Amino acid sequence: MKTKILILFVCVTTLSFGQIDFKKQAELLLNARRAENKNLKTQALKLYQEGFSIAQPQRSIDYLHASLLAAELGKADLSRNFIIAAIEKMKIEKSTIITFSENATYQLCAKKIAKNYNRHLEQFYRNLKDPVAYFKIQKILNRDEETRKMSNYYFGLTPEISNAAFDSLMKYNKPKDSLIRKKYQSILWPKLSKEKKEFHQKAFVYADSLNVRALIDITKEHGWQKEGEMILWHQRGIYDKDSWVWDFFKPYINAEIKKGNIRPFFWARFEDHSSFFKTGKTVYGFWPGKLDPETVNEKRKSIGLPPLTQEEINSRNNSKGGGNAF
Repeated sequence: MKTKILILFVCVTTLSFGQIDFKKQAELLLNARRAENKNLKTQALKLYQEGFSIAQPQRSIDYLHASLLAAELGKADLSRNFIIAAIEKMKIEKSTIITFSENATYQLCAKKIAKNYNRHLEQFYRNLKDPVAYFKIQKILNRDEETRKMSNYYFGLTPEISNAAFDSLMKYNKPKDSLIRKKYQSILWPKLSKEKKEFHQKAFVYADSLNVRALIDITKEHGWQKEGEMILWHQRGIYDKDSWVWDFFKPYINAEIKKGNIRPFFWARFEDHSSFFKTGKTVYGFWPGKLDPETVNEKRKSIGLPPLTQEEINSRNNSKGGGNAF
């Protein structure tokens, strides 16, 4: 009997330690951003490092925030390591790395790594757990991107022109640059006629339907792939409605959340989006928009998100754009 109890204890303990503490990581990364905003660089860097030690973050840009902090603190080697992690773990774009900050130390690190970008990208592909599933998802994402770039054909917007306009938009980011920013915004997002808008909308709906059907087939065969979240996000308009999409994905992902394989706040962005367009407020503050100060932290706690401070809540509710999401 004692032997059986010991075996059971070991199994339960192993299972407990095998699960990722996504709640703790969310708390650490939110506190890291808070410390960063207050210019508490050493504290912020430490919090980022603790958060990364639990699991890779949801956003690859978090690695660059940590890299910049390390650069500002004179820790060039650490700064380089974070940039490399952003490539090898999360496939961050080379252009994002280069344009993230003009800090001299950061730029030295970024440009040196950019010269060997393909070598680090190869490591990303070597790290893939299921390459077949990954490339199946990429095929769908490529189709999704091409569908949403149909207007480029009408306006002769080539990838070279688009990339140059985007880089310029990132460069001119001060209030005094508003006129020149509008110029580049008009290049990247030209206005369409009513007829073309209607045609594009029908094409989007059709393509999204094909894409999500393919995602279901991939998920059945390979399990959930995190790269599929963008495909699912394009179904957010019917998140609160009964449909064959959500009849499959809601129970499937909820089961994965219970197993500890997916973050417990996976649905927060979807629910916030749905709530915002119904009520003008978000539920969790995970998506930009105003909040209910009486319920937001209770709701956040229920799904494993750390509470917002009163200052953050006030900032969200008093900001024209709804403030930053956490």
